[in-house]
Amino acid sequence: MVDAAFWRTHLWLPLLVFCLALAGVSALGLDFRVADAWYSASAGKFPARDAHLTKIVLHDGGNRLIHFIAIGKQLTNMDCPWAVTRFGGDRPYVSLFSDRPGNLPRGGCFPGAHSSGAFALFAFYFVWRRKNPRRARVALACAAALGTVYAATQWVRGAHFVSHDIWAAMLAWLVCLGCYLMFDRKMWPQENDAGETQSLAAMAGN
Repeated sequence: MVDAAFWRTHLWLPLLVFCLALAGVSALGLDFRVADAWYSASAGKFPARDAHLTKIVLHDGGNRLIHFIAIGKQLTNMDCPWAVTRFGGDRPYVSLFSDRPGNLPRGGCFPGAHSSGAFALFAFYFVWRRKNPRRARVALACAAALGTVYAATQWVRGAHFVSHDIWAAMLAWLVCLGCYLMFDRKMWPQENDAGETQSLAAMAGN
């Protein structure tokens, strides 16, 4: 049964961590600091955008492995760093909750799709959390690590801001948590009790 400790460690604490991370990124200006670090003003581009490791191996390889979040990226209508004037693009920066001028082309860079695909592997944590806690923790760490690698790959290419991938991690966690609560039958002990009663009755009839 879900108790107060479960909600505290699986919903409220993760939400607090994600909100603090987003607040920290905003307060420290990390979106632009990280993008600035990888942008070459002299070349007028992100050098890693088309590098073999970041584009062919990590980006294209990951793109073949995971194909989703496309609808969300269109709905949020946000630009990649490389499309922003500060980084050689032709569009002003518009944050997530700001009104976007109607004359701007649609953006498709939020949330981070590559990192979302990796963070979706959080699901394995919930699969194993009760039967094999150690394996669940390993799965959680691996999903977080892979998501971070995919996220960092896009940062250095100018494809995403840091906050894009923090949002991706939060959304992936909440979706996995929601699915766990919906489909794990042990969340509804009344149904389990009914099933056990039917099984015992069938055995008695035999």
